[in-house]
Amino acid sequence: MTNSKTPCVDDLRAQRDELDRQVARATVDPMEAFVALLGSAEITDQLDRLTAAAVPLDEVTRKRVEQWARTREALAKLADIELARLRKLVS
Repeated sequence: MTNSKTPCVDDLRAQRDELDRQVARATVDPMEAFVALLGSAEITDQLDRLTAAAVPLDEVTRKRVEQWARTREALAKLADIELARLRKLVS
């Protein structure tokens, strides 16, 4: 026997879905700005200059700098995926 005041699974899912939509509405604009920053020509130029400046340095340092650039690319892809998810929740 269940208590009539205990929410059912469907009610809990609906509450969670509404919370997800609220979070999406609150974060879609900041996420758009973040995605734009990660993909900006300015950041690309800075990383290119940093990579070029690291060329005469030791191999470990060069690889570390190159890894930073690759990490930025991966973050940009993940941020795009998350932004698409947020937009879908808002629409």
